[in-house]
Amino acid sequence: MHWAKTYFLRSHPAWYIAVIFLLGLVQPPAWATGTASGTTISSVSTLSYSVGDAPAAEILSSPTGNSSDAGTPTTFVVGSKINVVVAKVGGAATNVTAGQVGAVTTFSVTNNGNATQDYALSTSNLANGVALFGGLDNLDATGCKVFVETNGVAGYQPEMDTASFIDELQQDTSKAVYVVCNIPVGQAGDEAVIDLIASARSGLDAGVLGVDVRQTSAVLFADAAGSDDAVGDGKYSARDAYVLVPRN
Repeated sequence: MHWAKTYFLRSHPAWYIAVIFLLGLVQPPAWATGTASGTTISSVSTLSYSVGDAPAAEILSSPTGNSSDAGTPTTFVVGSKINVVVAKVGGAATNVTAGQVGAVTTFSVTNNGNATQDYALSTSNLANGVALFGGLDNLDATGCKVFVETNGVAGYQPEMDTASFIDELQQDTSKAVYVVCNIPVGQAGDEAVIDLIASARSGLDAGVLGVDVRQTSAVLFADAAGSDDAVGDGKYSARDAYVLVPRN
């Protein structure tokens, strides 16, 4: 990586040139898209300038200051970018009947960051009156649980898909997640809206849900706002609706 900067200076002392040079080396934090967290990157910057109309010798950067030789690379380590996306699978509500046990709706969770992450998963009923898929939430599903696709076969399989959190999800990959709820008998309403929230955790130990990730100078929360969370909070959420058929 190489930055070439040209300045035209007239009758300025050497200290002034040095200050300009150092300012030119200031770079924003490195959040390299597609570059894995922890990657070391090296770079040398070159200053070309003139005194009056006469070109002067180039100055190259080094970690300890200016250099008149070939320069010494300055290195930095790429920070972690936390960016998770949750999406409902399919473009329609999930049809259910009153009294149905184990009604399943499916979501996908995608790691768009640059490091392997764990994700804690939670689900909740939305308040009455929330609109989705042309209806209004006016009933609540019960006993909702969250399970992660485990055996690689599409569709929820109770005997196999038993994980309750996403473990070691690599960057640019996705995992199917199932929300499984019961629909009470005798409901007078016609739609229950639920959400799924995925919260980033550290991905350090396989089989163990990592600790909460906190934003620091080396960790950037780059997630957008989902249906029920805020921008840059290390989370993402999406909604689905259970719809009684036929509708009342």
